[in-house]
Amino acid sequence: MRGIAPVFVDKKFQGSIEVMLDFSQLETIAKSQGLNIFILLNKSFESDCIYNTGENSIKNYYILNPNVNNMNILPNLRRFDFENLNFAKFGSSYFYSKVLRDVSNNKVGYIILYYNDDLITTSRLDLIIH
Repeated sequence: MRGIAPVFVDKKFQGSIEVMLDFSQLETIAKSQGLNIFILLNKSFESDCIYNTGENSIKNYYILNPNVNNMNILPNLRRFDFENLNFAKFGSSYFYSKVLRDVSNNKVGYIILYYNDDLITTSRLDLIIH
């Protein structure tokens, strides 16, 4: 993830600050809520930063964070028409998609959230109750 912010002193532009982070914080938050999060990047944006994707792709998108997810979800995720729908349910599996945009507001991919009713854990139940 990349963020760019302008720096002004006395209303004069001095430059900008750029910050680059991986998705680990988002993944940690998602996991604490009982969710899986998939970061999908359109293959047209391939670069040297994309590696070891192997079978970890869906349609024309690379899964940028395959190591943190339960990849057994892929068959249902492949059924989800995330390019045209922002929500889908397959049995007890729920998917939500949000367009991922660059600084120029161009669509570069999707963020997909996944939740399964059957996989609710005691710790997740504690979060819901308390």
